Amino acid sequence: MVNSNKATQGVEKGVNTMDLKISEIRKLTGLSRIAFSKFYDIPLRTVEDWEWEKKEPPVYVKNFLERIVKEDVASGKFAKA
Repeated sequence: MVNSNKATQGVEKGVNTMDLKISEIRKLTGLSRIAFSKFYDIPLRTVEDWEWEKKEPPVYVKNFLERIVKEDVASGKFAKA
């Protein structure tokens, strides 16, 4: 039987079903591109290329970054003083 539920498609292959863009992931933090790249130790040019869709990060990198950012946001690392 084939599962046609779009919400679960790709789960078996480890594909991220949330499909947030890198810019959306960054915006969760409220950080600028420069601050985001410094905080997560990602070269600024790489962040720009991902956000401007010149290059696509590997799925595992995008999934990992999304997970870490969401955990950081939930823990209050980016709370406004």
